[in-house]
Amino acid sequence: MRSHLDGIPPDNVNIPVREFARGWFAAEQLHDDRVARGVPDWYGAAVVITCRWLANAQVRPETGRWRREVGPVTDRGGMTHPEYVQEEAFAAQSLSGRRNKPSWLLARPGWLEGVLDTFDWAWWGTRARPPIDMDDLKVG
Repeated sequence: MRSHLDGIPPDNVNIPVREFARGWFAAEQLHDDRVARGVPDWYGAAVVITCRWLANAQVRPETGRWRREVGPVTDRGGMTHPEYVQEEAFAAQSLSGRRNKPSWLLARPGWLEGVLDTFDWAWWGTRARPPIDMDDLKVG
């Protein structure tokens, strides 16, 4: 995880990078735990994916090559930079205001809320704490 911390572009988040990393790594831990216990967690998955995308993290799907994480709403690939973060955050807000949500979103209850809460915390700075409860987690 140290290499991930070093690679987080500071301009992609509007909070201290170490604070962002703490919340991201805690979200990864919590989501992994829920998946291992068979607990559905679209909200947690959205937080993790959004953090990975903000951090320009490399991921490897179960099948396929390593790649950068894609945007949580637009599926935009490639390097993430502040202009794309702004566009993705606006796309998420726009999607939340739509009356008729797309079927992929309806199949993922909690996804959009997780994306929006992550942007509220890491990008907009309107949320004081990470979008997951870190009190019971061991994070550095």
